[in-house]
Amino acid sequence: MNSTDDDDWLAALAGRPREGMAPGTRAEALCLREALREQQTSAPIPVSAADTERLLAAARAQGLLAGSCRSCEALRAFWQGLRSPRRLSLTAGLGFAVLMLLVQMPRVDKDQAEEPALRGEAVQVLRDADPAARRERVAALLTQEGVAVRRYERLGRLGLDAQIPPPARARLSDQLARAHGLRIDADGGLRLEVEVP
Repeated sequence: MNSTDDDDWLAALAGRPREGMAPGTRAEALCLREALREQQTSAPIPVSAADTERLLAAARAQGLLAGSCRSCEALRAFWQGLRSPRRLSLTAGLGFAVLMLLVQMPRVDKDQAEEPALRGEAVQVLRDADPAARRERVAALLTQEGVAVRRYERLGRLGLDAQIPPPARARLSDQLARAHGLRIDADGGLRLEVEVP
């Protein structure tokens, strides 16, 4: 389906079929709409808490259910407590926050894992058709001068952090500017990320 088909399908599902929509899309949406409307008309049979307890007691008496244990009761109380809208939204929010933290954690090459992250003043972004090769060219230039380089990947961008010691700054500053258009921060830090254009 394309976006027009999706819009037509949703309109038909809402009970407002559009003129000129595909017959298959129209039939599918109207069929689903009718099935959903039939589901809504059949009301659930109300069951009281007393009826539920009486049924559970009868099942325990016949040996169909083992007696309840404290951990089961605690777990049941915990899950029932999560069913309240406030706690459910809080739990969902915390889960989303943890997920976002995991997604944004940088991946570090295994051989670079023990080196500390070095941060300069600003991230310089390079665009290259082959980001890995470009990052490795810059890393090779730095390692030739004895500079420790930390490679990482964050959100699809390959990155590199380096702290350039004072003796090598003058030489590397010219080479990095000419070859890659990079500049070294005032404190000797170099931080760059390479992405596909």
